[in-house]
Amino acid sequence: HCIPPQDLKKSIIVINCRDPINRECLLGRLVVGGYRNVPLVEERGEFSVRGGIVDIFPPLCAYPIRLEFFGDTVDSIRQFNPITQRSISNQKEVYILPVSEIILDELSKTRALEQIERLYQQDSIPPHLRKIMKEKIKEEGHFQGISFLLELFYESLGTLIQYFPDDAIVWFYGVSDWGQRAADYADKITQSLTSAQKEEKIASLGTKLYLTPEQTNKTLALFTKVSIDSLEIFRPEENSLTFSTSDNQGLFREIMETKSRGRPLAKLAQKIKDWLNDYFLIVLVMYSAIQMKRLQDLLDGYGLPITRCDDFSFLAHGNPGKGELILTLGQIQRGFCSNADRVVVLTEGEVFGEKFSHAKKIEQIEGDPISSLDDLHVEDFVVHVDYGIGQYKGLHPLEVGGNRNDFLLIEYRDQDRLYVPAFRLNLVQKFRGGEEETTPMLNKLGGTAWLTTKNKVKKAIMAHAKELLKVYATRQALEGYSFAPRDQLYQEFETQFEYEETRDQANAVEDVIKDMEGQRPMDRLICGDVGYGKTEIALRASFKAVLDNKQVAVLVPTTILAYQHYQSFAHRCRDFPVNVAMLSRFQTPREQKEVIDQLKEGKVDIVVGTHRLIQKDIGFKDLGLVIIDEEHRFGVRHKEKFKKLRALVDVLTLTATPIPRTLQLSLLGIRDLSIINSPPEDRLAVRTFIAHFDGNIIREAIIREFMRNGQVFFIHNRVENIETVASYLKELVPEASLAFAHGQMEEKELEKVMWAFHQKEVNLLLCTTIIESGMDFPNANTIIINRADRLGVAQLYQLRGRVGRSSHQAYAYFLIPKEPYLTSKAKKRLEIIAKFSELGSGYRLASLDLELRGGGNILGLSQSGHMAQVGIELYYQLIETAVKEIKGEKISPDVDPEIRLKVSAYLPEDYVPDIHQRLKIYKNLALGLEDDQIKNFENELRDRFGPLPEVVNNLLIISNIKPALRKYLVTSLDFNDKEIILSFHPEAENSLEKVLHLIKQYKNKVKFTPDHRLIISFPGENAWQEIIGEVKKVLQ
Repeated sequence: HCIPPQDLKKSIIVINCRDPINRECLLGRLVVGGYRNVPLVEERGEFSVRGGIVDIFPPLCAYPIRLEFFGDTVDSIRQFNPITQRSISNQKEVYILPVSEIILDELSKTRALEQIERLYQQDSIPPHLRKIMKEKIKEEGHFQGISFLLELFYESLGTLIQYFPDDAIVWFYGVSDWGQRAADYADKITQSLTSAQKEEKIASLGTKLYLTPEQTNKTLALFTKVSIDSLEIFRPEENSLTFSTSDNQGLFREIMETKSRGRPLAKLAQKIKDWLNDYFLIVLVMYSAIQMKRLQDLLDGYGLPITRCDDFSFLAHGNPGKGELILTLGQIQRGFCSNADRVVVLTEGEVFGEKFSHAKKIEQIEGDPISSLDDLHVEDFVVHVDYGIGQYKGLHPLEVGGNRNDFLLIEYRDQDRLYVPAFRLNLVQKFRGGEEETTPMLNKLGGTAWLTTKNKVKKAIMAHAKELLKVYATRQALEGYSFAPRDQLYQEFETQFEYEETRDQANAVEDVIKDMEGQRPMDRLICGDVGYGKTEIALRASFKAVLDNKQVAVLVPTTILAYQHYQSFAHRCRDFPVNVAMLSRFQTPREQKEVIDQLKEGKVDIVVGTHRLIQKDIGFKDLGLVIIDEEHRFGVRHKEKFKKLRALVDVLTLTATPIPRTLQLSLLGIRDLSIINSPPEDRLAVRTFIAHFDGNIIREAIIREFMRNGQVFFIHNRVENIETVASYLKELVPEASLAFAHGQMEEKELEKVMWAFHQKEVNLLLCTTIIESGMDFPNANTIIINRADRLGVAQLYQLRGRVGRSSHQAYAYFLIPKEPYLTSKAKKRLEIIAKFSELGSGYRLASLDLELRGGGNILGLSQSGHMAQVGIELYYQLIETAVKEIKGEKISPDVDPEIRLKVSAYLPEDYVPDIHQRLKIYKNLALGLEDDQIKNFENELRDRFGPLPEVVNNLLIISNIKPALRKYLVTSLDFNDKEIILSFHPEAENSLEKVLHLIKQYKNKVKFTPDHRLIISFPGENAWQEIIGEVKKVLQ
């Protein structure tokens, strides 16, 4: 059952441009329809109000909607991107549907409360359930589980079938077993209801939620029915129509059987030639333009005449019986062959193997994962570049000389306080120490300890960067092996990738191929999260090496990772003449010896293994490429061997440590980097639930995953009582095959457990937080974390990331104790992680990665200790400075000008209500915006928040003068009604030459003092904005 059609119709809100609308009434209807009021609209079912702007994300819209009001009139309706928050198109009208089937207005609430009372009087519900439900309906509105009470809110329920038009035709597929499947499902519903009634759950009231199979059949009998079945069954009472077509399974098998001979598409090409000779119309349907282009290039190599068509318009003039080959775009799962009509349709899956689903992705934005302040909360630790580590105490409005501005309050040791003007927030960073639970020491204002710490860290970075530059310079001088350009076989290997490449992935592949075809030995680092496609880049590099008769060694830190990589490589190369082997302690000594001998003889093309691969008894006939996964997890001795390898062959290193784009640019010429920040197309956000520890919830979550043949992680981070929890889970879920794992186990024993889980011999893994970050368990799509309140945000984020690695919907359950035991800090952490889903969180989630995984190897040195002293953002800035210095680039003093204009310049709370958004905007403005950027930023503010108040406009003017002041090393700008005073840095020699020129040009207007101050006079009445404009011209 569902919401009755007449009730749904009444709840739909239709808004047209220029309509007069009572805003309060609109917002009330949104709440009644199940929408949540949030600071920033990112997901369906959310709305946000900012001054004259209302953002709404209706369930049936591809993008959220922005309504801009002029008084009580809708001035414009725009779609906007939930990631960038920028408008993308205008529209004349919008239909806003409710997000809940229960329209929670006063009438339905009253009805539900009366129904609960009636059921209680009839002894149909126990007293405690009556009390809970009444409280929830009155106080919480749309609470979790309210959908079970659907029948309490309406006089009579609707059905999906009532939404069909009267002349609907109902199609049944595989009708022969439909009745049995309906009966089985009805049994499951009855079992669940009985179980809920025994346990006195809210769900026990959902007795009328489902139609019975009999009711469904009776209702469907009113419509015209068409049954489709692959089995032709003669039924004299029915009209039947037979289509003489065959599927392409036979052809697909033929193609697959001939692929291993090295020309995977040769059989298909021959088959197409035969069809063309028999005057068939052949249609090849590809999912993407990339695959379409690749297939065209490949088939051109076989001399086939191809007509490209970007859609199915050719059907209007297609001519079966003429003999034509058409390549087109589409989303067809299976093709067919009709000899009678001389038509063949082949899909991408039938040509290249099955592809994974391609969900439409909303465009992501580039962002710096660490410099943003939009996840800063009161009591968080912050770093002021000049004064060191303190504690953030909020954003405060202060009036100075009659002008209001916002200030960030930082508290240092001994309760010393520092008020930082909002337009200087570029000097403030959120402290991220590279380790989850790092609690830094607060600095003392005015002390020298902070400067000493910065210099010590910079010195350590310099020493290592110099060594790295030396290695890089040596490699640049070496003559390496130049691999041959890509050929047709390489292209065929590319086309068999099971996903569509992301933009970052395609760029990284190009970088690697360019390196391999170049004169110098490759030494490239690929950075990207697990599941973001680093392995595919390694595979393409490996395949390219094998095509040149070179061998490839893939080094990984653990035995299980070796097996996972071996499986990936063997599966991907299965249709090509490539021999992939593994060398690890999972093999017997005899198997190991066989692999070692074959390596020496050149019979193994690609070998995957642990550090066993760099031991003395291992030799290669002709090693051409070494791939190292997570190098920082290897020991010092191993790293020394890697150094020697780098002087001999091409080396590709893979890491999951995130790196900001700005740092990537500064490392050019010292470390070759490729970054993959975009997730795969079909990655779904993990659905997150926070619940009290409850055996029913735990059992239900586990059983649901088992019902779809999945596996479950249960995280319990206390080794001392993990066996007690194991006994509890065995009793709670006796049907589970359970094993437990923790860091105090013997390495071999731990490996054995993880291997059993990987092989699906175990379907419930109870473990501490040791789940390896590099490991991939695509079949595990539920994670339950006990005492989630004891873990940090970054740890929770990364643990949740262990599930949801495939295209299945994944679930995370954070179990917490009852309120008195839950600290306010823990509550805040859980709220943050629950809010952060894959969509819209983008680079904010990457910043959590940095907190936990910041100890990776960007420069190859162990850096987590240094990060803990200065924080990640400043640490990366110090790396940038150090790299520039050793590359001999001129480094200007880092000047951040103080600007004292005696004007109010701030973001009013009623203009940008959410404090996190205000902090983010302040930080962007504090960085200083050039002329071309300022217009774009102004448009963004106008689009997202409405017309700019004067105080916001003042902020933009201040931001716009900053780049010019920095360029000429101006340390401060003061305005005192008639004069502007610019103070220069002592190293501003170039600027001073220009100052002398200015003095000559503006004889009476400009003077220069011995203490490096330039005074510009402005006689008469001038607005300060005009004066700033003049100063900018003078500086330029």
